[in-house]
Amino acid sequence: MANILAAFGTIGQTITITVDSLAASTTVGRASTVVDNSSNLYLDALVSGVFVSSSSALAGSKSAYIFAYALLDGSSHYTDGVSGSDAGFTRTDPPNLPLVAQVNMPSTSSSYRFGPYSIAMVFGGVLPDHWGVVVFNDTGQAFSTGNSITYQGVYATST
Repeated sequence: MANILAAFGTIGQTITITVDSLAASTTVGRASTVVDNSSNLYLDALVSGVFVSSSSALAGSKSAYIFAYALLDGSSHYTDGVSGSDAGFTRTDPPNLPLVAQVNMPSTSSSYRFGPYSIAMVFGGVLPDHWGVVVFNDTGQAFSTGNSITYQGVYATST
């Protein structure tokens, strides 16, 4: 009898999103370019990365918020009106995006590594064929430089 085991794709696959110098706002953030999973057919994607806090005094919740979005209808409609491009995004309040993670950033001039977080988990256990992330900065200051978000695909294999 075959055993079904978890297997992992290439680590550190870049998610295209410009979060260096992302201004502080709880409603205006940045959306990533959509990740196309229609060929890889990953069962999950584990998102991780780093956010770098400002050297100025922090305020607000001193956190970054990562939400997910997905293709809704097989054409060009994404969760909560996200465009599918690396672009600024103003969310509804409250948002219709599922929360992936809150990344606490309590100190100035610091790098905060986060993840891995499951994207499939926020969509009820199934990774959509097209998905992406949206980041909001609630630190009271613009992010510094050196930020990045990556993912690693998860699939099943048999032995």
